[in-house]
Amino acid sequence: MRVDQNIGDLAVLLPNTGPDGCAEIGEEIREALHDLAMLHAQNPPSRLVTASIGAATSLPSQTALDCNTLVAGADRALYAAKDSGRDRMAMSGQVVPWPAKSA
Repeated sequence: MRVDQNIGDLAVLLPNTGPDGCAEIGEEIREALHDLAMLHAQNPPSRLVTASIGAATSLPSQTALDCNTLVAGADRALYAAKDSGRDRMAMSGQVVPWPAKSA
């Protein structure tokens, strides 16, 4: 049984930022949290607070996407980051075809 000890969720909106910029900023956030080295005894093996980040982007020139589709893409990327070892970042286009098909 897997139990996630999440401290919280955070959404970052980056207007006028493409996939490369989004990945760069997401990685900077992850590294900054890592550099703080905050203790978290229930997070083996590091015993530190870590961040798994899932990101998705949509530019106005692309096919129009509703916000639910964008959030769903970021959510799938988040779980891909967690499933591949945590304390990492995944972009939605690396996880699933993007833009995702609507249900």
